[in-house]
Amino acid sequence: MPANFDKCVADGGKVITKRVSADSYMHICYPKGGGSAIPGEEKKYKKVLKGKK
Repeated sequence: MPANFDKCVADGGKVITKRVSADSYMHICYPKGGGSAIPGEEKKYKKVLKGKK
């Protein structure tokens, strides 16, 4: 994750998860005192095979 995103999380910012596309998502941190949103890195969903155990 980017350093400023990690700092935002450590300082108690609110983290949400935003769906970017059908197979990827991104965590976004909103600083506690206000300010602009700080995006994390884009990640892919894990593929789940149905019927396998």
